[in-house]
Amino acid sequence: TASVTTTSMPARANGKFPEAGQLVVDPSDPDHIAVLATFGILVSRDGGATFDWICEEAAGYLDYEPVLAVADQVRLLVALTEGVNLSDDGCSWSPAQGAIADQFVVDLSVSQSDPQRVVALSYDADTVTTRFWLSDDAGESFVEVGEPLPPELVGLTLDIAPSDPDRVYISGVLGIQALDGVLLRATISEGSWQTIDIPGSEQADAPYIGAVDPTDAAVVYVRLAGEQGKLLVSRDAGDSWDEAVTINGFMRGLALSPDGSQILIGGESDGVLRADVPPGGDPWAFATVNDFVPLCLTWSDAAAFACGHIALSEGYAVARSTDAGDTFDER
Repeated sequence: TASVTTTSMPARANGKFPEAGQLVVDPSDPDHIAVLATFGILVSRDGGATFDWICEEAAGYLDYEPVLAVADQVRLLVALTEGVNLSDDGCSWSPAQGAIADQFVVDLSVSQSDPQRVVALSYDADTVTTRFWLSDDAGESFVEVGEPLPPELVGLTLDIAPSDPDRVYISGVLGIQALDGVLLRATISEGSWQTIDIPGSEQADAPYIGAVDPTDAAVVYVRLAGEQGKLLVSRDAGDSWDEAVTINGFMRGLALSPDGSQILIGGESDGVLRADVPPGGDPWAFATVNDFVPLCLTWSDAAAFACGHIALSEGYAVARSTDAGDTFDER
């Protein structure tokens, strides 16, 4: 496999040892890759062969790790404590317009089938209020759409179904006392939210959307945070759930193959595991394929990518696999 190189940086990294924690691929250009690291943003225009560096201050944040997204027209989006910043060249940045400008934005998702469509999730801790935002101009402006989300919802993640830009899911915990894990679903055009309990999920095992199947908008993968990471799968948009696997330690990464037939997961303890996605009702069979310690996993048409901690990943903040995770770089 081909190796991925990064520009050498001072190891300041917010007081942390250098590592990468999120990698996103441009839905309109698979050679355009952006990586969120503890020392800024890394951007590649050649499929990960080389990267350029954008410092935190240029993107509008400092000493924390925001959420990163890439929309149409090779646009970088960064979710901030006050709105969303965007850039088409990594040098000039501007804030997204609209009432989202003063919101603490906790997650972003870009439609794979309509890269002009971006959704955002914001959270106000003072009022315990989560809000849903929509942009149809690649993040230039956002508006709040649909019915209000349930009161006392602490929103964590959201995702647009790759095959249906009108279907969106949100995960979070609900209720100041019980903090039960929930999945919310809606069609954006209708704007009516349905709230569904996620079994075994609560504040200590909070739910994070890992993926939505690329061809079937009803198949949703959710990771449960906790000392033992769990993967739950729903084939009916959250009405029922199956537990696919439990691993030792927090499940940091999850990625579906572009056709949805295979899945990679991983964390600090078990390395990278892979499974073929079985027909509904059949058991899952995960096997460890690599000892790389992934802090994130992403799978594009060109390759699978893993974020890493430089001290634990033989010097790699980002590594690439062209054999479904069997090898990452030439290690």
